[in-house]
Amino acid sequence: MVWAGVTGGSLALALALLAMWLWPRQVDLADALTRLAPATHPSRTRPADVPSSGSTDRLGRWARNALPAQLWLRTPTRDLALLGIPPTRFYGEQLVCAAMGVVTAPLLTAGLGVLGIQVPFMVPALGAVLLAVAMFHIPHYTVADKATKARTEFRRALSLYTSQLAQRRKSGSGVPDAIENAAEGTSSWALNRIAATLAQSRLSGVRPWEVLKDLADQIGVTELHDLAETLEQSGTENTAIYDNLRKSAKAQRNALRNQDLAAANAIAVRMSASGAVMALTFIALLLAPSVMRLLTPV
Repeated sequence: MVWAGVTGGSLALALALLAMWLWPRQVDLADALTRLAPATHPSRTRPADVPSSGSTDRLGRWARNALPAQLWLRTPTRDLALLGIPPTRFYGEQLVCAAMGVVTAPLLTAGLGVLGIQVPFMVPALGAVLLAVAMFHIPHYTVADKATKARTEFRRALSLYTSQLAQRRKSGSGVPDAIENAAEGTSSWALNRIAATLAQSRLSGVRPWEVLKDLADQIGVTELHDLAETLEQSGTENTAIYDNLRKSAKAQRNALRNQDLAAANAIAVRMSASGAVMALTFIALLLAPSVMRLLTPV
């Protein structure tokens, strides 16, 4: 009866989560218009178009208001801002992963029971707790990995943006016009995000380098903050910054090239290690019959 109750409760929880996932969502008009816009439109500022409202968001919103704040440990605010993921969705994904961990252990135990293998009650209970804790942190690693790739892509686009800024300043464009025009007419989500941020600053009356600083602090890209300081110096003191922009773009490209070389070297080391393991395994397979004959008594 105990195992039947645990199995039934697990199946009921799984069905409830499935029903929550399939429940009709309320359409966000702003997000729908953004997804219908062309790929080069400044509103397409995120690396991946994801719905801004759904069951996961509602679950995360409820959890943020109802559960203690210490439960979330550390929220990767900058990574979420870079990826365009609301914190409530992140909290909801954590709870969903934890629920999957809770359900997995009883289901595995029920499967073993069907095969005739009896497991003590404490084993699935402890396994459910451990799996829930382990899977609760899966969104952290997923967001960190995606943010690392997105931040590298943002830096690549920023080096191109810096070069375009230098060319526009050399052609005689003013600093505000060069800042806005250099980010327009591209298919890069990073430059589109910069263009959208600059468009908001123009409507709100804030200086463009100030919003670029805020964006850099929000997403954790120090190169953008340094570029904003250079533009502020040129805009307020009317200094020539063409050479500084070219040097900055070159330094950014060198840093990206060094990062790519380091990643390539790491991949080469892993390939060498795997090749050595395969060679040792092949040698062991060749020597195994001879060793077995020597160890087998006549």
